[in-house]
Amino acid sequence: MAITWTAKLKDISGNEQIHWTVKDSSKTMGISGCRTINDDETTTEPIVDWLKTKLGSDLCTEYEEEAAEIDDTPPTM
Repeated sequence: MAITWTAKLKDISGNEQIHWTVKDSSKTMGISGCRTINDDETTTEPIVDWLKTKLGSDLCTEYEEEAAEIDDTPPTM
């Protein structure tokens, strides 16, 4: 069971945004979100590392724990 972060930099109607996901390898679903890049910010590569620095270690840990605890078992009838 490994936690994987992915992030993509996108330009939506002139606004730069990072769309990200955090997923446990044993799950089919994960946590996802979007962060708008402020005009005074400059991103660096790798974008995942830049995002995690901006979010902070406490929030990153919380997202990783939530991703690991997702109940993705199909509902039963």
